[in-house]
Amino acid sequence: MLRNFLRPAVDEWIIFSLSGRRPFEDYIHVIPVGGGTFKPILEPGHDRSFLTASGNSLGQELVVTVHARVGDGAEDHLYLYEPTARRWRRLLELAGTDGGGTLSPDGTKVAFIHATDNGDRFPRLWLLDLSSGLLDRLAIPEEGWDAEPRWIPSGAAIGYIHLRRGDRGLLSSLRLVELNHRAHKELLGAEEGAGAFCFSPDGSEVLVWTRNGLEAVGLQKDERRVIMPAGALPELRIRSGSLDWSRRSRKIAFAIYNVNKRQDEIWTISEDGSNAQTIFRIPDASITRLCFIQP
Repeated sequence: MLRNFLRPAVDEWIIFSLSGRRPFEDYIHVIPVGGGTFKPILEPGHDRSFLTASGNSLGQELVVTVHARVGDGAEDHLYLYEPTARRWRRLLELAGTDGGGTLSPDGTKVAFIHATDNGDRFPRLWLLDLSSGLLDRLAIPEEGWDAEPRWIPSGAAIGYIHLRRGDRGLLSSLRLVELNHRAHKELLGAEEGAGAFCFSPDGSEVLVWTRNGLEAVGLQKDERRVIMPAGALPELRIRSGSLDWSRRSRKIAFAIYNVNKRQDEIWTISEDGSNAQTIFRIPDASITRLCFIQP
């Protein structure tokens, strides 16, 4: 059903979240990597909307954060959604609030953010094995909270942003947790101003917005290169959680808010920062998450 809806055939899509100006105006859309007509995948109703979605293929299960009305308020919970059958399944029954989740490259695990209702109420990084149901809290007990989990392409590690409040405002650091022995490593400290990030297709680099601009940082070698300097985008504000590097087309995609035009935009560039193209623009809504996805 979904494949028919997305005809004519497209080799690769970008799936992204749009958040409107009022409650329950959160959509999930897709757009071809080369631009063109964007299409809705999940549209909100009176008492339910969709904050984030990620997956490996539009023909397989997606991990979706659902914002639903409960009594006089609302709650956010993670679901697995099978697009072709339009079948929903609650991911877990934890008390508290779920943040964004991301499916592992082999589709067997979900890394996600969750804040419990008691004890430590800060959003923390968790891991769920879909086959066994084993739930593992990966976060380190410390001041601050976690956000934006991303899998390394091999599935052996998960990157995430750790945030905490400092004397001069919000501080962010980029970290990596290796799943074999649960070791946490700081890739970029708070002085770098790390924002949206993703991993290179071969897993050798992490691509991240810093105070220097868009940088590729080596994971094994102490090497850094600036792909797009900060000065090249003076009128643009980078959207957190909205950066990805395609394994298929090798393009890089990211979302920004254009201050001068007062609109959100999706850009694509080549690996060296050339061939910048705006493939989507919209006023009166915010792009809150994006990633490449196969048909």
